Amino acid sequence: MSGSRWLRILSVVTSVGLVCGSALAVATPTSAAKPSAKSAAHTTPAHKKSPQGKHGGKKTFDPGAANRSKGPPPTWSIRPTSGTRAHASDEEYTDADPPPWNARWGCAFASGGVTSLLGAIGVNDDSLKAVLVGDGVESNPGTGCVPYALLTSEESGLLAIALVARDAQEDTPRLHVYSREHKPGPITGRTDVWPPAAHFHAVSLDPDDAMWNTGDAEKLVPPDLTYTVVSLTRALVQPLEAAVVAAAEVRVITEADLLNPESHLVSVELIDRASSRPLGQALWVDRPDLPGGFYAANGESYEPLFWVSPVNFTYVSRGIHATGPAAARAASVPSGTKKGKSKKRQLAQHLRHDALHIGIDYVAPVGTPVVAVADGQVLFAGPFSGYGNLIIIQHSGGYTTHYGHLSGYAPDLVVGGHVQRGQALGKVGSTGLSSGPHLHFEIRHEGSYIDPLELAQPYSLWSLRPADYGALARRILENTLAHNAGP
Repeated sequence: MSGSRWLRILSVVTSVGLVCGSALAVATPTSAAKPSAKSAAHTTPAHKKSPQGKHGGKKTFDPGAANRSKGPPPTWSIRPTSGTRAHASDEEYTDADPPPWNARWGCAFASGGVTSLLGAIGVNDDSLKAVLVGDGVESNPGTGCVPYALLTSEESGLLAIALVARDAQEDTPRLHVYSREHKPGPITGRTDVWPPAAHFHAVSLDPDDAMWNTGDAEKLVPPDLTYTVVSLTRALVQPLEAAVVAAAEVRVITEADLLNPESHLVSVELIDRASSRPLGQALWVDRPDLPGGFYAANGESYEPLFWVSPVNFTYVSRGIHATGPAAARAASVPSGTKKGKSKKRQLAQHLRHDALHIGIDYVAPVGTPVVAVADGQVLFAGPFSGYGNLIIIQHSGGYTTHYGHLSGYAPDLVVGGHVQRGQALGKVGSTGLSSGPHLHFEIRHEGSYIDPLELAQPYSLWSLRPADYGALARRILENTLAHNAGP
């Protein structure tokens, strides 16, 4: 998906905070907060005027509270240790095909045997055929219907396929997932039990309700999933005409199992009511070594939508760019007085700080809720250097997000505790070295910083690797069968 389209989507989604703001309200703690497993979205404490730091009034923070860090993490520094920007792409993407890909799914009616099955699906790949034969896959002898999901590209042909078929040695169907992680390279596969252990639950919503969390959406969508459902629905609706949206419905599918009884959002779809044709899909893809995320069936990512939206901001005052040459020349103008030299040194130091600015500054009113951009663990929460009141969230895959200059923390924020995407962390302020109320936001990866506004870059944070193709095909298949099963 192009960067310009993501910027348009971002301009739409920044208003999500207006919908969920009351549910995301947080208060400045005056005593140690009790740990809570619930999302802050469940709590709506009364708003208070929030005392600020150096540039906003008197501090009232209690850094010694039980749920606050008393110092920075021992392995963390104010600047990335490498002092470099993380690579946008690496060897993981050497064999990647940039989306959009071709995605098909449905039911293949085969008369018997692997050759007949692949012919019904429309795949001519000898390597896949050999793997299927080796796995003992044969078409269903009853109805002859084999559910499948297929991903292909113009450049590489077959990317991944998932199907539910019977084994020659088993009378029960199994899930088979095959993908080609390198080109040219062999097809690799794995099998799993079917049906999956997770229980799927689907609800249908009016698009307006899903976008504004009203009506059935308010009653049927779990509160901790509201932020994500609202955001994804708006992203799906944004490129479509109003008449198309009016004739559609939003389908939300969640899953839960015995090990994880809390509902987990696996898809948000916009479906034409008359034809049942999908107009857009956002599917959750698990990645064991990286943060999971939402992707379209054709491989395009919805993740930048969230990773650049920590706050409902007024405008971006600074990004990850060096100070301009005009300001640099102003700093070099000599002065004949000691006082002038002092100002010169101060400005030069300020410019050097700006030249190393590795975050995004989102300008917003004091007290605006700041939310977690993704699931993670609270690594640090407390005052730290020029960041003022700072929160660091650890995400899988070596990623961390940093939220600085805060005026207050969420009451249930606990160092070491888990936070969910969209959960309130704190409030916008102007503590530390800040010239006015704003959120300083950073994303780092293994000691190097990335520019989250470079939306077209294939960061592994939000881009699928060849190793993830099979997981997407599996999710398409599971989602289709869950959809057909109904609520």
